[in-house]
Amino acid sequence: MIRSLSPSLHRAGESLLSEDSYSRHRGILLDLAKADASSQWHRLKEDPKGDTKYSLSNTFYQILEDNPVLQNLVKERTLERAIDDAFLARIFELEKQNETEFADYWTDRVVARVAIYSEGLDAVEDQKLQDQLSDLLAQYIQTDLVPDAVSKATSQGLMLSRKTRKNVQRLESALKSGNTAVAALTASIDKFNKKQAIDTPQGSILESSRAAMLGDMARRMQRQKKSDGPLLFLTLVVFLFAKHNAGVVYATGKFAPKLLKQLKPVLDTEQYAQLEAWKEAARSSSLSAEDRDGMRRMVEAGV
Repeated sequence: MIRSLSPSLHRAGESLLSEDSYSRHRGILLDLAKADASSQWHRLKEDPKGDTKYSLSNTFYQILEDNPVLQNLVKERTLERAIDDAFLARIFELEKQNETEFADYWTDRVVARVAIYSEGLDAVEDQKLQDQLSDLLAQYIQTDLVPDAVSKATSQGLMLSRKTRKNVQRLESALKSGNTAVAALTASIDKFNKKQAIDTPQGSILESSRAAMLGDMARRMQRQKKSDGPLLFLTLVVFLFAKHNAGVVYATGKFAPKLLKQLKPVLDTEQYAQLEAWKEAARSSSLSAEDRDGMRRMVEAGV
């Protein structure tokens, strides 16, 4: 047991410690607690469902064997709280850092994309088509976008914070059991973002994300194989629609012809006729190498 003898002396077992020695040994214990917190945190990356908890044996097992002063100090009740606080403070620090990293990832992979796709949906003037695309976007958010983002965040060690894991579980439950309309899904995501202190990107940040999405489309068109004519045409139409409207439309191949009609007022007669010809060639799997090159050139030109 440690006992204060004077303002400058402390007893630790059979040892008398000066104030400086006591402070130094106390600092060693606190540093060991922080090191144990960091070690347990590192193990969470291998087992994200695990938990962190201060443990005397975890932290001090080896060093206490050879240091009787620390053996006695660690038993002192006045230090137990300080040691536990040091452990928890380090865990809290690591959790906040992890939450910040998750926020950056989530903003890019989910928040910005949902905002951009929602803008694209609002730009569709044909109400029936907008309703159909809204259902498609809702399904994508619910079954692909969010689950894929959560899976990758987990594999990248971005969901180690207890707060993040708890809020993600609630979001997943809300998306599975609640209203499946786009507005309801985005409301659930917005609620999650608020709990995680994640702001919706605005202005130049959102436009930068949109430009990155269009850049990805252009690169995919360069890579698409000969057998991907319908996909090539869909990518072209979605790209052109985004160039003439806000956001980006989330669509599948069957909606490409209807989206093409939405472009008719903003394209000249020759361009629209060319797109119609490519549409028929893609449908009949008869796109030529020249057709494909022309489609890619149209994207590169940003018509």
